[in-house]
Amino acid sequence: MRAGDGSSISKPASKGTDWRIHGVFDLGCGRFSHMALTDCHGAEPLARGAGVDGEIRIADRNYARAGMLHSWRTQIGGRVDFIVRCAGTPSPPLGPDGKPCDLV
Repeated sequence: MRAGDGSSISKPASKGTDWRIHGVFDLGCGRFSHMALTDCHGAEPLARGAGVDGEIRIADRNYARAGMLHSWRTQIGGRVDFIVRCAGTPSPPLGPDGKPCDLV
């Protein structure tokens, strides 16, 4: 299991974000497996820090975008999973047939 997140950094007296730091922490090894510093234009995609076969990536609600999650899984050949927190009242999850599925 690995946890991925990012944070904004501002210079003193800055009116906005000047840099972003992105990290992926490997919970099994107890260390960061990826760390990057970008300018204010560096978004926080889940794909920062390559996925590993069999990985479960844990991420905050900023990463709860279906297109991004699908793209990330596709890049690794579908051999990864993820847990993301969803904001508000998300749409129901869809099954392979495209219809809403009941998680309970």
